Amino acid sequence: MTFLTKLFGDFIGLSRMLGLHPALKWAAMIPVNFLSIFRQKNLQAADQAMGEGPFHVHFRPGVDFCVCGNGAFSAIRGEMYVRDVYLGNGLLTIEDGDTVVDLGANIGNLTNLALAHGSSVRVNSVEPGLILNDSYKKSISLNDGFIERTQLVRASVGKMGAIQSSMLDVKQYKGAEWISEDELVSSTQLSKIDFLKCDIEGGEFDLLHSSSKMLQMTRKIAIEIHQSAGDVDGFIEMLVAQGFELKSIQREPDGSATVLGTRS
Repeated sequence: MTFLTKLFGDFIGLSRMLGLHPALKWAAMIPVNFLSIFRQKNLQAADQAMGEGPFHVHFRPGVDFCVCGNGAFSAIRGEMYVRDVYLGNGLLTIEDGDTVVDLGANIGNLTNLALAHGSSVRVNSVEPGLILNDSYKKSISLNDGFIERTQLVRASVGKMGAIQSSMLDVKQYKGAEWISEDELVSSTQLSKIDFLKCDIEGGEFDLLHSSSKMLQMTRKIAIEIHQSAGDVDGFIEMLVAQGFELKSIQREPDGSATVLGTRS
């Protein structure tokens, strides 16, 4: 897919989800920030120029919500909404009454999306970043009745790899607990997971495995598997062995993969 094709697709997606005026404003930010975009080889500079919102997202009929925060516009344009990486344009669904777990919740973009799917959806979110926790609460609270249906755990889970080790001296991650799977299941009182989203920078290899309690209670999974932390193909084979029917495998240039799967 060429850069211009992606650019056009993003513009159409933004027009559909935010409206024509915000999409045109974003498009106007591209020539203004051309040098930064050229150097970085991405559209983050144009996204940042849109500010922190709030932005009203019309994801699809009946699924409307607001988001805000540093990076919120990039999430709208990128993997979370316009490109719909975690739901795969209908390959996976979130249903009213579902219990959702959002590992690596960041500022709550997936959490907001999940909660908008029904007034009985509940989300357990895990995010160690203190600043990100504050942004999460602010963004979720934009939507009536959302914050009451969430539980946010400030912690890290899974394997401590190189990325996690480098975070220990970063101010916003200091003081965050490092918890085990058992501690997470106990603290959130999980008995089922209808939808599991996981992006924990390689920690998935230690957390989710053939004897994992969380994996055994999961019906649908959207997971980023990081090549830098382990055997991506071996992890995918493990998911299949655990009964998951893989709906999509999106490979990245570095060997990482985003996998969507379901099982009865």
